[in-house]
Amino acid sequence: MVAGNPRTIAEKRFVIAAPQRRVWDLMAEVIFQQLPVEQVDVLSLTSFKAVLGWRIAGIRLSLGVMGELVDVSPPARIGCVISVRKGPAQVSTRATMELRAIEESSTEVTCAAAQEGKRTLVAWALKRFQRDFALTTFDSIEMRLRGLCI
Repeated sequence: MVAGNPRTIAEKRFVIAAPQRRVWDLMAEVIFQQLPVEQVDVLSLTSFKAVLGWRIAGIRLSLGVMGELVDVSPPARIGCVISVRKGPAQVSTRATMELRAIEESSTEVTCAAAQEGKRTLVAWALKRFQRDFALTTFDSIEMRLRGLCI
């Protein structure tokens, strides 16, 4: 988990009224539905590339994205590294979602995101945008899971 990591930029914890296995079965689909990606190319069972439509300071940018699943432990944990590139600049984020059964019919979901890779001026400048993007994505994942697990 990236929680407690000094490079952690976002964390969110919530409870879904559904068994852990049900939440796990929905997680990959829900994650991909919440990312504003276009032109997705699946490269393997664990990696993809895409174009991310991202708005920074009112300007819409199309950014190249590489994603790789790096830690998958069903039904408890899914982790991925998302790298965004624009020209020579690259920023990477490690996102982790942990699922813990707290009752037979409820699951606690803990989402965390941390900056990954070299500490560059670009990474420092984009940290706030990474955090906002991660928190918005975590909020969307929570809302979608709640809607599917009614």
